[in-house]
Amino acid sequence: MLHYVKLMLPNLGLETITENYFENLSQITSLDISLTRYRQINTSGSEVYLKSIESGAIAKLTKLRSLDISFNSLLGFCGLRNITQDLPNTDIKVLKANQIHCPYGFSTILFVDDIKPLKDTNLTELYLDGNRLEMTEDIAPTYLPKTLRVLSLMGNRLRLDKYKIDGIFTLTGIHSLFLSFQDQTKSQEVHSGWFVCNDFTDTIQCLSDRKSNKQSCKRQKQNVGGSAQELQEPYQSNEF
Repeated sequence: MLHYVKLMLPNLGLETITENYFENLSQITSLDISLTRYRQINTSGSEVYLKSIESGAIAKLTKLRSLDISFNSLLGFCGLRNITQDLPNTDIKVLKANQIHCPYGFSTILFVDDIKPLKDTNLTELYLDGNRLEMTEDIAPTYLPKTLRVLSLMGNRLRLDKYKIDGIFTLTGIHSLFLSFQDQTKSQEVHSGWFVCNDFTDTIQCLSDRKSNKQSCKRQKQNVGGSAQELQEPYQSNEF
């Protein structure tokens, strides 16, 4: 009989989850480290946001079936890559990574190596809503597991022709595909939010690291003002 053990750690109050953070917690089946509206303040009075998850941290959770890292908008796809590399060591079924980028800024790219390890999992649901995603590296979606039944890419910047080229429509096992609300951000909002969110250097560094196929992405440490988080409203839809 399968026993479900859920661990909820919203607003963790850490910049980095280290490799040994979940040591001796292999019984956890559901982990929620998403960010809510409440903020964590350190002893110096500064806000603390999760910026990275070290490779090997999630691999400790061998019975993990559900993982939610949503709204940690300083993680980015660098943070996602470290997680996906660990997931073949778990029993993952549901992965939620909604808005792990600041909602304002220039477009993002999903590389093959960001999701390639998922092919060795039995993942059934994947949520990547609101990540400014405009394109994927060629054939990247073909590395999604055959067990995948739900794929949600709402609130990004994808185009129909790219869906076909990059293979999303070839995923014949999917029962539910959510692609609504593409390219909804106005240019003036992008421009102003870009600087408020202060993620230009981080995004460029992350693109460079991932394109170089580094195993662990390194993020630039930056102080992010409160105004950035005020703009980061969770992506909402009544489609579900």
